[in-house]
Amino acid sequence: MKKSRQKRTLFGYFVIAYLVVVILFTIFRYYDESSKWDDIIRTRLRTGAAMVKYILPGDYFDRAIDMNSISNTEHRKNIITLSQASWEGQFEYLYALKEMNGKFFFIASSQTRKEIKDNIYESYWLEYTEAPPALARAFKSHKTVYAKVQDRWGTFYSVFYPEYSPNGQYYIAGADYDFNYLKKTLQSILLSASLQAIILLILLFLIYITLSRLQKHYVRRLQYSNSVNEAAPIGVMSIQPEGQIDYVNPVFANLLGLSISNIDGLNIHDDLGFGKNDELINRIRICLNRQISWQGEFLNVSLTGKEYWVNAIINYILPEQDGKAMLNVFAEDVTTPMQSRISLGQHNKVLNFLSQAIHNLLANPDLDSTLPDVLEQYAINLNKSQVSILKSSSNSYEIVASWVNAVSTDTAMPINMFSQIHKSLQTNWETNLESGQIVNGESYDFPISLITMSRIPNPGILHLCPIFCDERYWGFIISLQTQREDTIDDELEHTVMLSIADSIGSALKRHKVELALRKSIDAKTSFLSSMSHEIRTPLNGVIGMINLMESTSLTDDQKEYVDAIRVSGRLLLNLINNILDISRIEAGKTLLRSNPIGLTSCVQAAINIVNYELKEKKLTLELSLDSKLPRIIQGDETRLKQIIVNLLHNSIKFTDRGVIRVAVERVNKKIIQFMVSDTGIGMTPEQVKNIFEPFYQAGSISQKLKGTGLGLAISKQLVEIMNGEITVESEPGQGTSIAFTVELPILEDSVDYNEQSQITEQDAVEHSNNEHMPINIAYLLGDDLDDKILLNFLESRGYKLAVAENWKSMQNKLEIKEIKLAIANISLKNQAKASLINSLQKSFLDFPHIFWLILADEACKNLYVNNPLPDNVLCLPKPLDLDKIVIFVKESLEKNPSDLSNSKSGMKLEKH
Repeated sequence: MKKSRQKRTLFGYFVIAYLVVVILFTIFRYYDESSKWDDIIRTRLRTGAAMVKYILPGDYFDRAIDMNSISNTEHRKNIITLSQASWEGQFEYLYALKEMNGKFFFIASSQTRKEIKDNIYESYWLEYTEAPPALARAFKSHKTVYAKVQDRWGTFYSVFYPEYSPNGQYYIAGADYDFNYLKKTLQSILLSASLQAIILLILLFLIYITLSRLQKHYVRRLQYSNSVNEAAPIGVMSIQPEGQIDYVNPVFANLLGLSISNIDGLNIHDDLGFGKNDELINRIRICLNRQISWQGEFLNVSLTGKEYWVNAIINYILPEQDGKAMLNVFAEDVTTPMQSRISLGQHNKVLNFLSQAIHNLLANPDLDSTLPDVLEQYAINLNKSQVSILKSSSNSYEIVASWVNAVSTDTAMPINMFSQIHKSLQTNWETNLESGQIVNGESYDFPISLITMSRIPNPGILHLCPIFCDERYWGFIISLQTQREDTIDDELEHTVMLSIADSIGSALKRHKVELALRKSIDAKTSFLSSMSHEIRTPLNGVIGMINLMESTSLTDDQKEYVDAIRVSGRLLLNLINNILDISRIEAGKTLLRSNPIGLTSCVQAAINIVNYELKEKKLTLELSLDSKLPRIIQGDETRLKQIIVNLLHNSIKFTDRGVIRVAVERVNKKIIQFMVSDTGIGMTPEQVKNIFEPFYQAGSISQKLKGTGLGLAISKQLVEIMNGEITVESEPGQGTSIAFTVELPILEDSVDYNEQSQITEQDAVEHSNNEHMPINIAYLLGDDLDDKILLNFLESRGYKLAVAENWKSMQNKLEIKEIKLAIANISLKNQAKASLINSLQKSFLDFPHIFWLILADEACKNLYVNNPLPDNVLCLPKPLDLDKIVIFVKESLEKNPSDLSNSKSGMKLEKH
């Protein structure tokens, strides 16, 4: 009983003592936790703010500087991720803020469980309208700020933590605790401390039991991990920061050519027997010393000297708080897939070469220049020391193309040593080639005659592939391989050789066909040339006799017959000339001359040729010449004029009334565009498509009878010979426009085309001034095509003219005070030519203040037969020289004739 009482007393004392300990422990915990609470809360808040950076994607804050950079889907995903972290860390909110123009915006924020459940999400870049001063201080000072914050979401104890993105974007990360929740938590410390004291013993006992079980579990897991690593197909090694090797599995040891016993427990910096030759060990040491990770593939050498490819992953694991760092290495032998990859790359390289080589052989007609390039690329891409092509000729062979690596010939072996090394085995090589087989083998297996004939400098592997042309044996390709480690597999080699041989055979066949075709064209051209000369001789006699017959007395019917014969004869002569031209062009025998050409005079001469046709059909001709056209170009004036005349003939033939327009423009510094357009019958799209075909004619029967259908075909081919381009635009009933551009050297320019912007501005100013220019030019019509040409030409440059149809009207124009220049066109058909010349000579004296420009034929000499022309008069013979005319017009309007008496030289006017 006493013992029981003592036990109860001891138990009571124990209970009292325990209660005293619990009370003292509770009081201690309360005051201790109260003193540490602020530091604890700050640490947890800072940890929560730091979590924002690591929870969101690495590039999130680099992109979040743009309001539209984060999609709604990504925004919601990040909100859920951040909210989950907030719930688990018992934070009220986790967020990130960005300052923009003095305002703060939420660029990331967590949500409550209820908000996410109700699918309520704050918008991206939500403005924080109640931003506290503490936030501004943190952003400005770049320092962490803790503060009590009250806003529309509640009252919180918050932290504002400056952060930087990987690319240096500055933002604020924040975390909140509910302030009322913290107060309640602090009040519950007393109760929790009591409960903790009560369960302290139980908890220690449970911890003891748990740790014991965890220890047993860890040992079992470690044993299992080691067994898995040892059975893994890749090499595994673990290393301590100081270099001590903790673990290595058999696969890793085999990669190094060692056993586990030779490595386990050693230091990676020790001499493992490799020296500095093992690339894997060297990379591990570098990563360990620099505390970095690395991953990649490289070529390694084992202790036995075997080369193999390694794919290695070296991870340097940073320590957690006071833990130790660790280096884990995973390595795998990837020699087989790497060799497959290298082989695939080599195949792609060879196939690319083969595609290019076949294209060059089939597209380039000059085999002599193509074959050496193809052989060189063949040798480079297939690692050959020499490649040659030999042609069979009269029971022997000759080398038609060859490429030899100059480096490989430095160690050349004497030819006669081939016969001393081994007896020839490939004695039927030529028979096999003629039957279409590819022959290959060591060079010493072939007869010395082949080695000598092919000029093989070194021993090696030979490949011979036959070449056939028109199914007949033509010759063969031979290649020499001396670097045996770079040998291409035979299947790929033979595929390439057969493709090259077939392409060479096709190119040879094409060359033979082209040669035969060229001979045929030459024969046709020679025949047409001879026949045209033979036909033109009597035809010229017929036309000449017709001209003589016209000078005799003929009846009206006879004149009609003679005129019909003359027209038919000229058409026949034109047909013969066109056929000869087109045959020469097709034969490639048209040679272009290269002489200086006055561009405007060339165009004028072409127009003069069709002057009669224009008058006959009563058509108006409008000429437009670009003011920036060069004065003198270099080329074939005859052919350029022929193209323009052909286009004019075509327009006149298909235009019964209206206008023929000729426009010459400068496209750029070197390219000139010529355009001939009309208001004729036009063409359908089908007719436009065929218009340049020889002997093709559109229009009615009567119009077809007026031509041969060769003019446009010849023009197109001449333009193409000049490296130009010709185009057609036409619609039925709307007329036709044909334009061609050519690039010809410029000998004398009218403008400095390097200052294009200044020229354009200057021209714009001149054109603007010309628009307001008064009528200061009087023009006397001559009743011929030159009037239309010159009037259009001057009006296109802004000049305004007072036009007179007769001399009486011209005299009235001369009385106008503003007239500074008078132009008179004396036509050949002018019946009162002598009277007009007398009137002009008198007017030179009556109007000395006016400059005179007289356009006439050779009868112009009558103006100054007796007396020299005054200094203010210029007489130009026809055909018109528009360049000289525009210069004289410009100078006449800029100067005053009264100033000539004060100048010794006066205006330099050209006399004719």
